[in-house]
Amino acid sequence: EGQHGLLHHGIKVSRSQNNLQMPCQLYLGRMRKVLVTGAGGQLGRRLMALAKEAELEVVGMDRAGLDITQPGAVVSALQAIQPDAVINAAAYTAVDRAEQEQALAHAVNVDGPRNLAVACAVQGVDFLHISTDYVFDGAKSAAYVPADAVAPLGVYGQTKWEGESAVLAAGDRTWVVRAAWLYDS
Repeated sequence: EGQHGLLHHGIKVSRSQNNLQMPCQLYLGRMRKVLVTGAGGQLGRRLMALAKEAELEVVGMDRAGLDITQPGAVVSALQAIQPDAVINAAAYTAVDRAEQEQALAHAVNVDGPRNLAVACAVQGVDFLHISTDYVFDGAKSAAYVPADAVAPLGVYGQTKWEGESAVLAAGDRTWVVRAAWLYDS
């Protein structure tokens, strides 16, 4: 059975078995070389620091170093780096501006993650994609869980949802984590 699914609070929820799997931290401990895309952003910088603290070999690529919207560039980067896993922290995050820049939001939030996930699947590399709670409409009075129906309200949320779908369709070694807030001390 496939390993892919949604991650919620650091626990993998398998879509096929609908049961809890090993904590994410244990899984990450098996990786040795990690590529972090979007390494120039807030989340990417923190992921780089955490990977180094975990004594992983980590390679960070920002937008200038890797345009994830270009399939050839993604394949070349993976072939050159040979990571055990890729963590995608790259995203178009200008929520309001996405309404006017729909093509760009789609390219970065849908095409880019798809390119990464497909290249990872072909090369046998694990892929973790970071998404957002903007895939929901915010109407639920309790915390959202991975099984809740999505209902994005705008282009940003819609493209993040489409990106999640593209990632999970790409192969069995793909995961999606939805983050609601980012902060760092």
